Amino acid sequence: MMDQNLLGSSSQQMSDSPTDAGEPSRVPETPTNGQGSTDPAELGITKAVKKIVESDFKEVAPNWSTLSSDTKLRWFKAFAQKYNWRYEITTLVQHEFETLCASRLLGYVHEWKKAWKQDKGKPQWMLNSVWIGLIAFWENEKSIKRSKTNSKNKKSDRGGLGIAKHTCGSMPYVRRREEMRDKVTGELPDMVTFMEATHKRKSDGVFVCKKAELIAKKCRNMEHQILSQRDNDDGDTLDTNHLTQEEIDAIYQGEVQVKKGKKFGYGSIPVADPSVDASPNYEEMYLETQEKLQKSDQVIEGMLLKFKDVDFWITMMQNKFPNEVPPSMITTMNTNGGL
Repeated sequence: MMDQNLLGSSSQQMSDSPTDAGEPSRVPETPTNGQGSTDPAELGITKAVKKIVESDFKEVAPNWSTLSSDTKLRWFKAFAQKYNWRYEITTLVQHEFETLCASRLLGYVHEWKKAWKQDKGKPQWMLNSVWIGLIAFWENEKSIKRSKTNSKNKKSDRGGLGIAKHTCGSMPYVRRREEMRDKVTGELPDMVTFMEATHKRKSDGVFVCKKAELIAKKCRNMEHQILSQRDNDDGDTLDTNHLTQEEIDAIYQGEVQVKKGKKFGYGSIPVADPSVDASPNYEEMYLETQEKLQKSDQVIEGMLLKFKDVDFWITMMQNKFPNEVPPSMITTMNTNGGL
């Protein structure tokens, strides 16, 4: 089962190869900062991202999609110098790191633009060429139009449903979903449960988003209707007192339409196949690969032993029949005019 907090820290630094022996780095099941804390804020992850951005922001990139692949890779390598994790989940950690960076970068650019409008100037660490490029972007007509549209959408009441809100704060949906993974079974929460958890206040369980509340109520009502129908059909309630995760996810997907490749309440998390199996288990993939490599090593070792046997018999036959010439050598000698 994966670590609950993927962006965990360790006293060791991560390298391209986890250890000289090729084994994954050993870290606690729940990573900490050395003082027992597992809270991302206390681990300093957001601060680390900010320092990485400020130390290596050398291009005009007002958002994540405009940032070059080389810069993204450098940022992740810089992050890997500070934090450590189990080697087999590196791909998943990188995905979450990039999700966090994308969110943080939008916030940073918003603050820079705000400072520009207030004539406060650029951040001290930023290159003049980058600052000039950002200003040119902000002054661009398409950028201004898009900014106004986004502002209007955020302030829209969505047909009386109010402004879209959630309770995740700055935490990416990917990490929040991982935190909800069952520690025993390894299963992720169903879509309705996840949406409720990310749109309700923990203090009183009240929804902060009317649209999320409306969708959740519709899904739960549909769930109760299906269960009631099953009770009426067979009268056996032992195995029908709840729906499976797949059934609940199907209800959610029937109520929520896909817009721009996303579903409301699920952020950028893929929802094409919501089952647990659709989420790649990187640890299992790693162990499976290691098993295949071990079997390959055994096959190669067996072949080497056979080659030694062949060498033994060849040497013995050459000693016993020193005047005999192998057919391949005869052909070569004939070709070269040796016979």
